[in-house]
Amino acid sequence: MTTGRRPASTAPWFRSWGMLGYAIPLLVLAATLAVTYQLWQQEWRNIERETRTNFDFRTREAIVRIEQRMRSYEQVLHATDGLFQAAGKVGPDEFHGFIDNLQLKSNYPGIQEVGYCALEPGLNPRRPRCPVVYLESVTGAGQKAMGYDNFADVVRRDAMQLARDTGKVAISNKVKLLDEDAGAAQTGMRMYLPVYRKGAVILGAGDRRANLTGWVYATFDLDTLTESLIGPRGAEVAVEVVDDATLPEGSELFDSDRDRVGGESAVRLLNDSRSIDIGGYTWTITVRSLPDLVSPLVIGKTRLIANAGIGAAIGLSFFTWFFMRGRSRALLSAQKLIERDAMLTAATAQAEAANASKGRFLAAVSHDLRQPLQSLLLLTSVLKRRHGDAASTAIIKPMEASIFALKELLDSLLDLSKLDAGAIAPNPQPVLLADLLERLDNEFRTQIEIKGLRLRVRAPRRRAPANAAVLTDPALVMAILRNLLSNAANHTRSGGILVGCRLRAGLALIQVWDTGAGIPAAELDNIFEEYYQLNNPGRDRALGLGLGLAIVERISRLLGHPVRVRSRYGKGSVFEVEVGLTAAMPASPALPQAPAASHAAAILVLDDDPTVLQSTGLFLRQLGYQPLLAGSAQKALAILQGRAQLPQAILADYRLNGVQTGVDAIRAIRAELRSVVPAILLTGDLRPEVLEEARLAGCDLLHKPVDPEKLDALLGRLLDHPSDVLE
Repeated sequence: MTTGRRPASTAPWFRSWGMLGYAIPLLVLAATLAVTYQLWQQEWRNIERETRTNFDFRTREAIVRIEQRMRSYEQVLHATDGLFQAAGKVGPDEFHGFIDNLQLKSNYPGIQEVGYCALEPGLNPRRPRCPVVYLESVTGAGQKAMGYDNFADVVRRDAMQLARDTGKVAISNKVKLLDEDAGAAQTGMRMYLPVYRKGAVILGAGDRRANLTGWVYATFDLDTLTESLIGPRGAEVAVEVVDDATLPEGSELFDSDRDRVGGESAVRLLNDSRSIDIGGYTWTITVRSLPDLVSPLVIGKTRLIANAGIGAAIGLSFFTWFFMRGRSRALLSAQKLIERDAMLTAATAQAEAANASKGRFLAAVSHDLRQPLQSLLLLTSVLKRRHGDAASTAIIKPMEASIFALKELLDSLLDLSKLDAGAIAPNPQPVLLADLLERLDNEFRTQIEIKGLRLRVRAPRRRAPANAAVLTDPALVMAILRNLLSNAANHTRSGGILVGCRLRAGLALIQVWDTGAGIPAAELDNIFEEYYQLNNPGRDRALGLGLGLAIVERISRLLGHPVRVRSRYGKGSVFEVEVGLTAAMPASPALPQAPAASHAAAILVLDDDPTVLQSTGLFLRQLGYQPLLAGSAQKALAILQGRAQLPQAILADYRLNGVQTGVDAIRAIRAELRSVVPAILLTGDLRPEVLEEARLAGCDLLHKPVDPEKLDALLGRLLDHPSDVLE
């Protein structure tokens, strides 16, 4: 009799198969989810690290911009003081014309008014008066302040007395300003600079008080100033400015996040505080991150990884389940999984490529930041050439030093930008080691010995031939060596510096030794990062900008010249550059003769910025040229129409109003004049296409801000050798 039951031997196999059919897919699901979680967690850490880097950059950018804008305000006062020192006695029309030419509203956002208050005796001999004599307002309001005695207000008086006794710019605390249009008092701050008698010799505080004639001052609104600097990034970071010298209840000067409501950040909020010295006071600038600092696309990347990982886990587990039941279903599931994985890989690669592009934040330096600096360089050069007396030099010299310090910072950022953007192509050629060492000796010996240090430059040992040569780009390798030698000079207090070279198996090891403070072992990898400086918490400019070694690291990678560093903390350091030797010998170019520039030539100047246009005209006129000023090619052609004498050179800005560039304008003028007039193109654009465009047009190119002496020398060469212009 048959029972109809399965054989007993098949039951265990069936149950085992059933358990494996569910256990293996579950194990695959768990493992895939674990991997997904690890990838998601790693990406989240990357986002937090990149957010921190971005926030640190925003912090440095906000502080540097505020400092630079305040320095530009100081330059306005120094320039106005220069007007009084140059003219001795200034009338209302002269004062109005000078301030009007500065274009305060467009070039110096935040300044409300610029004025001059004269020192006069009062009814009480011990209490002089200081009424407002001249006043130029950006908005046209504020004329109620004419004749107002600044000494009547203790806040203004304290700042004026500080400026008088130090001879420097001083900033007041918050003051009430009269606004005749609003009909109510508004809050602002005052920046004062003393004006002394023309030609007065100032040796101390007594001389300053005896020769004081008044003060030039500027009123600015910190809210407008800071908001104009933050601009469209105000949704990413909040900036708070606090005056450390005022009482707690009145210490907050500005808070861009004061009225903000709502919003949450997916990444924890960050904040950082820095202190800067402004006009005799210490401001603490606090920067806080806002939710928009992290792009939704970046957050979406983590969601993409999570969703894709979960989807892949489910798909893979189903694939395993189907595999356990049949080959055909398993192959079909595998095909779908491969397609899904390919889509995930492509999406991840696309997101990473978009992320990497953010690192090129210095690929294009701001044109608007370079324009006022260019004007200041040219105007300072004009003042220096016009007024060579001791009193004027005492004012112009620190002004020039400040401008060149700002230019040095921009030049360093420009070098980093060009290196990061790939705009520099090495030109390797044979270079004599002796020539490199001799150039370093000539450039640095004087400035190092002035600091009381010894500089020794040694030729290669082991009986190396005097004509030993290396294969490298001479300009770029000199940039590496200059930065290393400058870094050694900045951080060496006593002792000396040794520059030498050793030959090793086809290699030249160029070394820079110093007896400075040395570098801790834990910091050796960090010193090549931007703005990273040891033992310089106060950002002393005399110790550099913190960009030199970052430039060294980028150029060394570009040239393939490894840079190594060894150091003993408290004893000194040695930096070593490895360069390959070559048997080829460099050509011996003839030294060019210094041209004798013709200073009676007519120079056509094209620039759409009125301030730069006027300052360039003053500079050229001071050199003895005849400047022809125009804001566009059409205006230039109108000026040239009917002139018997054609311009002998063109000086043009690359960025002009409208769609026309400086190169287009030069070509149009040459075509109209039917003459290839020598031309110089001025630009702050770092793109290689601009350099190539200038080369094809036969124009020399200078990057802004341009050193006035270099511009003078280049004009002289073009005028003495016009045949050098390319067709």
